[in-house]
Amino acid sequence: MTANLTERVPAGVVAAAQRQPIAGTTVASGESFRAVFGTFPTGVTIVTCSDHMGLPVGMTVSAVTALSLDPPQLLVCLQRGKYTLDAICESGRFGVNFLCDDQSLLSARFASNRFDKFTGVSWTPGYHTGAPRLDGVLAFAECVVQDIVESGDHQIVIGTMVAGRSREGSALVYWNRAYHRLVRQVG
Repeated sequence: MTANLTERVPAGVVAAAQRQPIAGTTVASGESFRAVFGTFPTGVTIVTCSDHMGLPVGMTVSAVTALSLDPPQLLVCLQRGKYTLDAICESGRFGVNFLCDDQSLLSARFASNRFDKFTGVSWTPGYHTGAPRLDGVLAFAECVVQDIVESGDHQIVIGTMVAGRSREGSALVYWNRAYHRLVRQVG
């Protein structure tokens, strides 16, 4: 039925109508939003870049998703006001480190506001972008910025993947406000 409706109504009209707030509604609370999304398991990544002085910067990000296969694109959602986001916007490139299930301490370190996140952390610069690839990660994607979209208190950075590598292992997962390990079931 929806397909027939959209065939009869111009697409721009449908899109505009969907953006209009429903009379009498309010926005959900941050607590309610967290509770809802706490039920949704996500992979854990560390997004990295080099700043204008060539120093490595990074932060833990769970809002990462594949966007397109052709061209190969992904998106990361980064909170405004974060230095890593500023460095990505300035350099036009970044890396996404997909963490293994034994890297929860690394995730916690990069989720903090500490300024010395890379002290004592082994990494190598990505071959194509120079973005830091952390040792021991499950996968690494090197990206160039395609677009940046502003929404709410975040910016959505769309990147085209220019190189990537992965290895066997289990991913670190965040669910119900805690880290978890995936167990592969046979059968």
